[in-house]
Amino acid sequence: VGRFHHLKRCMFIVIFNIPVICDLHSMPEVQGFWRNLFEHLFLIKPTRYVAVSDGIAKAYMQKISLKEFNQKSAVAGSVVTIKNGVDANKFRFSFAARENLRETFDIDSDYFVIGAVGRLESVKSFDNLIQAFAMFYEQIKQRLIAKNSHEEPQIRLVIDGDGSQKQMLRGLAKSHNLGKKIIITTPTKSISRFYSLFDCLAISSRSEGLSVALLEALFAGLKVITTSPSNMHEVVVQDKNGYLVSFNDQAAMVKIFMELFENFNPDFLERPSLASPDFEILNMSKSYQALYRQILQEVKS
Repeated sequence: VGRFHHLKRCMFIVIFNIPVICDLHSMPEVQGFWRNLFEHLFLIKPTRYVAVSDGIAKAYMQKISLKEFNQKSAVAGSVVTIKNGVDANKFRFSFAARENLRETFDIDSDYFVIGAVGRLESVKSFDNLIQAFAMFYEQIKQRLIAKNSHEEPQIRLVIDGDGSQKQMLRGLAKSHNLGKKIIITTPTKSISRFYSLFDCLAISSRSEGLSVALLEALFAGLKVITTSPSNMHEVVVQDKNGYLVSFNDQAAMVKIFMELFENFNPDFLERPSLASPDFEILNMSKSYQALYRQILQEVKS
């Protein structure tokens, strides 16, 4: 449905010469051949494509440069960057929400909870996250055994999302005997409260734009572990507000989980934001308004 509507918007540009703004939320390689082909063709028309990050804008122009039509300048003028923004106040840490959610999911207050949010589809690679958590759980278990302790590791993985892989992911958790340690919830309308339940956020995607969940988590004061093709990120500063790992590098992710777990202190009442004010929704709204005014001026002229 999404691709059909995207194509329909592009057709309106061609037939009626109506300016249309299309958002680019992911890297070109994730979108698939046919969508990239249509965007390749229609970028020569007078319109705007809004990338949610500089990285996506750059990758998009490299992937669909239209060199054979000598339209490189047209592409550059068609793709602009307006970074995602979220309502900072909505995602502030709430101790009351933390206590309530931990009671709901039967998670002790001193347990370390890794959180994840997103569509349960292959591009998000939640199977890799579950594998990493299983490794993490086993390492802590072995440490406890070495100390002659019969306690279970005081950790949990909570995934909030829905999609075609939900049953497969639940089966994967059970195959590691972690069916009760890994909680896959039904998506909730009050996702803003969920971040107060977590102690960090993990993003295991094959490719990710400027993740809204990442911004929400940072505003909730959570450190974020996210996959990245390089050691540079537009939001995450290594070892300060988060950590960058290569895709499918489960060992690196486990190492970071362990570091956060060992430094975890459950006795806190506040958790300050780790996000820059630049990513508040008001700034994003102002950028879109400026873009709308620019396009209207072009239409009038």
